[in-house]
Amino acid sequence: MNIRRTRLLLAAAALALTASACSSTSSTSAGTGDSTAADSTPVTGGSTPTSAEVSTTLAPTTTAAPTTLPPATTPVTTPTPAPTAAPAPPPPAPAPLVLRGTGVGSFEFGMSAADVVAGLDARLSPVTDEAAEYPTPDGYGRFISADGGSSFTAPFGRVACWSDGAGGELCLSFGGPAAGALSFVGWSYGGHTLLTAGGYTGGSRWSDFPEIFSPGTAGCFNYTISSVAGINLGLQSTGEPFGTYDGSGTFVGPDPAPADVSVLSLDAGQTPGATEGDC
Repeated sequence: MNIRRTRLLLAAAALALTASACSSTSSTSAGTGDSTAADSTPVTGGSTPTSAEVSTTLAPTTTAAPTTLPPATTPVTTPTPAPTAAPAPPPPAPAPLVLRGTGVGSFEFGMSAADVVAGLDARLSPVTDEAAEYPTPDGYGRFISADGGSSFTAPFGRVACWSDGAGGELCLSFGGPAAGALSFVGWSYGGHTLLTAGGYTGGSRWSDFPEIFSPGTAGCFNYTISSVAGINLGLQSTGEPFGTYDGSGTFVGPDPAPADVSVLSLDAGQTPGATEGDC
């Protein structure tokens, strides 16, 4: 009986201790707002964490925003412009095609036909280009064509003509001992655009250029020829005819009025001509 009673007493004491412990745990949970349930961190050393400790533990960790550095700035370098080359000066203007007693412009008598033709082709518009032969010597330094109608200073010839752009034509004569060996030997002009060194041209009047005609020179009715600085001038009168010479060689006038005499044609050097003609 005593042993049994002793065991019962020990069991009752153990129950009492268990009840006391449960009561203490419930009280703590109610005072901290169930913080024990929310905080899964085990209690070390049997002590219950305070509310300050719980707040510190549960406070969210704040991560500082990363500092963003501005992008590196690359200095802008303005390229130095390359030096601009000065524009090339325009080529010099070609020499005017002045009609002279020794050629035309820069083309002198004696130059090769190929060079002169190429030069004029670049300046004027070609019109005609004809070759001819004069096989028969006339005994006076000229040669006669096969049909006997014209003569020239060489057995082989060529006449090339260009338009002056205003209705007139400039014709150049080439001659030589063979068809492939021709040189510039003469020119003729019938127009009003190209000028002589004296400033006159086709249509110029004796009244404006006194040097183109000498008073007391006979003619062939209303036509005559004069010469100035190696250029032969064909002159015509629109008024009275030119004077004549009598049997003794005396001039029989009068001369036409200067305003009625003008230049009809110009030529220089050697050009083909007719074997027969009036006057």
